[in-house]
Amino acid sequence: MMGFWTGVLTLLCCTLSVMMLIAFRWLLRRRRRRLALIVIAANLAVPAIVIILHGKDVQYAGGLAIIAAIALMAELILCLLVYIAALLRFLWRRMLREPFDGGRRRVLKGAVCYPVAALALGSYGSLYERNHQVLHEISVPVADGRLYGYRIAQLSDVHIGMFFSLGMLKSLLEKAAAEKPDVLVITGDLFDDEEMNERAAKIVDSFSERFKDGIYFIRGNHEHYRNMNATERYIKSTHIHELVNGAREVRPGLWFVGVEYPMDRPHFGKLEHEFARQAFSHVPDGALSVLLAHHPDFIDDGRQYGARLVLTGHTHGGQFGVLGVPVVPHVFKYMRGIYDFGETMGYVHTGNGSWCPMRIGCPPEIAVFRFTARK
Repeated sequence: MMGFWTGVLTLLCCTLSVMMLIAFRWLLRRRRRRLALIVIAANLAVPAIVIILHGKDVQYAGGLAIIAAIALMAELILCLLVYIAALLRFLWRRMLREPFDGGRRRVLKGAVCYPVAALALGSYGSLYERNHQVLHEISVPVADGRLYGYRIAQLSDVHIGMFFSLGMLKSLLEKAAAEKPDVLVITGDLFDDEEMNERAAKIVDSFSERFKDGIYFIRGNHEHYRNMNATERYIKSTHIHELVNGAREVRPGLWFVGVEYPMDRPHFGKLEHEFARQAFSHVPDGALSVLLAHHPDFIDDGRQYGARLVLTGHTHGGQFGVLGVPVVPHVFKYMRGIYDFGETMGYVHTGNGSWCPMRIGCPPEIAVFRFTARK
């Protein structure tokens, strides 16, 4: 996995280098091109730094990676601002039928605000929004009067490790417990660092008594990447309830159903349906069920088996959005937030951690679902 993400980072840095070279050509005078070369050299050094530091000092590497993320995001934003300004200038000239006079830099000449704005937005996304856990409360109408007022808190995609410390995990759990929900569910990708996973399990376990009906956990893909067998032992030594293609009655009439993450990519769809079939086979007819799954494709399986609520994660909500709408390509059928199909409500959690230490317009969240009376 490290090799894959290093390759992605290298490609990103190379792409940004080309974009920056073009942007500097428009933004700066020829005699200052050396600044562009310095930036390009720094970009290409980022993957090398990550490779050298990864596995030696996670927190130190994480700190440098955050600085690099701020710089790279600022560069990307700067490029976009310059390109937009150049495009607007071009369109303005065409509209007014102005002859080209070689003064294309005039619109950019005093553009010191561009790099300042880019750096400010990059810093905001990495230093503030990425760490600012917001609370979202969602009402879920149900028919069973015994469950009115029941509250479920959801965490997902914590990614304990380089960008999410054990101290941050404890703080997150404190915030979730402070809302006094009846139960806490964690929908995968919590354990993402082999050296920290055991301590992370103990921290989660220490909060078990803070939730009346305990803590429920289902695996994500990153648990499999980080020695799932060892993590399984850590979980079994705690009070955490792990659901693997099974179900458990939490309250009379309320069942939690948990599915495994299908790791066999060529047969993902087939395994997805089989895991859902296995898990729902334990649920009695007529029971109100809540499906816990890491991948949002399971929302369709929840609809098929009549789940009232399907809680998922995995997508991080795209990590970048505008007015609640992801700006990244929708590579997933369900990307972020509520998908209400009447009898079944699906939810895609934005995640609490990050594999990229940057969030803009898509803050991490604590989602709380409250059962209410049907109207």
